[in-house]
Amino acid sequence: MTLIDEFKKPFNIVTLILTVLSIFLSIVFYFNSIKTKNISYLLQEPSLIFDSKSSSPKIKLYEKDTIPVLGNVYLLTGTIWNSGDIPIDKSDIRVPLSIYLLNSNRILDFKIIKAVDSSIANFSLNKIYSNSLKIDWSYFDPKFGFSFQIIYVGESDPEFMLKGKILDISSFEKLERPENKSVLYKLLAVLTSIVICIGYIYMIFIEKRSIRRGKSKIFFIISIIGFVATFICLLGFIWVYFIHSTLAPI
Repeated sequence: MTLIDEFKKPFNIVTLILTVLSIFLSIVFYFNSIKTKNISYLLQEPSLIFDSKSSSPKIKLYEKDTIPVLGNVYLLTGTIWNSGDIPIDKSDIRVPLSIYLLNSNRILDFKIIKAVDSSIANFSLNKIYSNSLKIDWSYFDPKFGFSFQIIYVGESDPEFMLKGKILDISSFEKLERPENKSVLYKLLAVLTSIVICIGYIYMIFIEKRSIRRGKSKIFFIISIIGFVATFICLLGFIWVYFIHSTLAPI
């Protein structure tokens, strides 16, 4: 009995799938056992709340009741949270964590609008320069975070920067609106992968067309490799987007 005939047995098919699945789960459990520190942030598109060019001459905006605001005023909303597995203690701070709006933008007002376990975390924002805010907290545990609003005068696309030095964190992760990845999109991707896997199974074990023996072996090997690769990608997709996706806690 040839190797190809052995692969065609249902028991061997199931064994192959279980082997691939066990390898994948071993990799998942290994990476889940690694504890890391990480801070992520997510920004919404700024909203124009005062147009200095189109507004009526009778309507004027003043900063601190005396300083006229001459540029456009925007509202920026965002979220910052601990996306790692380890609490970030105050002793881990080497350079304070701060928000910067560059490109000559000036912050007029700011506030924290929502926070995870606010009475425990005790997040706060303090203005240190005209375009920067210092972030402070009592406890910054995993999944702790806060949403903020900043009213600023400047451009519609401010250069937002999260700066600071935190022990064991080399950089801060900016996410690109993960909420736009709808459940329908995820399910469609999973179903597509399943269909591809079924297609490979059909080509390997059901197709009865006459193919020359030499080419049949090559075709079979390529199909097996394609099936295993697609199956691993399917499991990886499910793990990343359904089990281990990095989403804002608020």
